[in-house]
Amino acid sequence: MGLFKELKKLETDDYQNRNGAYPKSGIPDSIRVNKRGNNIIVSLEFKNTSGDQAKKWFKSNFEISQDEILNINTEQTGDYWDDWVVLNVTLKGDE
Repeated sequence: MGLFKELKKLETDDYQNRNGAYPKSGIPDSIRVNKRGNNIIVSLEFKNTSGDQAKKWFKSNFEISQDEILNINTEQTGDYWDDWVVLNVTLKGDE
């Protein structure tokens, strides 16, 4: 099965299965997987987590080789530093 289809299975609004409880830091709250051209975009949203922690979580929980990663960056989206952090990973597409 292709990488996009495998990653798409992980897509969720509630990765932590928190059922409305406050999200834990260091673990993504949501995962989105989309295509842009031939590339795959994986977006993970973290609460009370630094950009470096988000990158570390991705690299230790996704079996993706460094060669497949085209770009990896974070952006602050909350009201204060590390409030909400989005990790965007661009991967080489599988087609």
